[in-house]
Amino acid sequence: MGKYSIEVRICAVACLAIITSIFLWIVLASREANAANPSLPSDLNNDGIVDIFDLSILLSNYGKNSTIGDLSSPPDGKVDMFDLSTLLTNYGKTSGVTVSCAVSTPNVPDGPDPWGGCWPGPSNTGVPQGTILTNYAGPCTVTGANVTIDSKTVNCSELVIGMTTNLVIKNSVVNGIVYADEGNTGSLTIQDSEVNAGTTSFGAVSYDNITVIRSEIQGGQHNVQCTKNCRVVDSWLHDSIVFGESHNNAFISNGGSDYSVEHTSLHCNRQPIGTAGCSADLSLFGDFAPIERATVSRSLFVANSTGASYCLYGGTGNSKPYDAQANTIKMIDNVFQRGTNNQCGVSGPVTGFLKPDGSYPTGNVWSGNVWSNGGAVLPSS
Repeated sequence: MGKYSIEVRICAVACLAIITSIFLWIVLASREANAANPSLPSDLNNDGIVDIFDLSILLSNYGKNSTIGDLSSPPDGKVDMFDLSTLLTNYGKTSGVTVSCAVSTPNVPDGPDPWGGCWPGPSNTGVPQGTILTNYAGPCTVTGANVTIDSKTVNCSELVIGMTTNLVIKNSVVNGIVYADEGNTGSLTIQDSEVNAGTTSFGAVSYDNITVIRSEIQGGQHNVQCTKNCRVVDSWLHDSIVFGESHNNAFISNGGSDYSVEHTSLHCNRQPIGTAGCSADLSLFGDFAPIERATVSRSLFVANSTGASYCLYGGTGNSKPYDAQANTIKMIDNVFQRGTNNQCGVSGPVTGFLKPDGSYPTGNVWSGNVWSNGGAVLPSS
C-alpha cells in the first residue's frame, strides 16, 4: 500500500510539472496580444496582467497554508491544484476595464504605465482616503509573536521590531524609521501606509524580511535599505534626506540576497550638497556580501539628471569587494525616464550590471527595459 501511495504521489508531481509546462508554453506564445489592467483576481502582484510573475508567486506558496496564492472562492486558506488551475485559466488575461490615472502624463508617478494601469504615486499609495487615524499608544520596541498596528499615527523616532516578531503595519502613518534588524526570524509588512523618516542616517525602512505594499516611503538616508528577503510592490519611494556626506538612494542593498522590487516608482530626487547627494534611484552594491537573487520588474526609474550619478547601480561592477561574486540579478520590463539631459542620471541610466569585460554574470537577465519615450535601455559594466 505504501509503495503504491508513493508512486501515485510521484506521478501526481510529475503530471503537475508537465501540465504547468504545457500551459506556460501556450500562454506565453499568446501573451503579446493582451493589454493589461490591474483588476483581475489572479493578478497576484497587482501589476495589471496575469503572467509569469504571478505564477512564480503562486508556486512559491504551493502546498502551503497561505492567503497568498489562495484563489478559491470563498478562500480556503491553502494553495493547491485548484488555485494553480484558476491562475492558468486566467493566464494572460486582463479585466478590460479602462483605468483613469490621477495624472494624464505617462510614465510619471500617478500617471499611466505601459500596461494599462497607473504608476504608484501620491494618489494610489499610502493611507486609503477616508481612514480615521488614532494615536498609537503601544511601545516603540514591538515584541510578541504576531502584532498588527492598524489605522494609527505612530510617533516613534525608531519603531524597532523584536527579533522574532511578525509585525503588520497597515492603513497607518509612521513618523520615524521602521527597523527590522539583520538576522531577525520574524517579519515586517507595511501595507497601505506612509513612513516619514525625516533626517536620519538610517533607512526609513530596513533591513531583513520586509514586505512593502502600496505604501509611500520618504525620508531617511535611503527610503528602503535591504539586506535579505525584501519585497517592495506598488509603492512610491522618494525624498531621501541629504546631509553631511550622505550618499542617498530610494532603494539600496549593500550586499545580500532574495529581494524584489515590483511595479514601484523609485525617485532619489534630492540635489547635491557639497559631496553629499543621490547615488541612484536603486543601488545594488557588493560592499559586505555579494548581491544574489535580486529582481526588479516593471518599475519606474524617475530621472534626476542633475543630482543622481545614475538611475541604477547594477551590483556587478568592479568597484566593491564582492561585486565579482554577484549573480542572478534580473532587470525586466522597467521604464527609465530621460530627464533634462536625456539619460536619466548625470552619467547615464545604468552602470555595473555587466562584468568589466562586458559579459553577463551567472543568472543575470536584462530584458525589456525601455526609455519612457521609447527605445531600449542597454546594460553596461
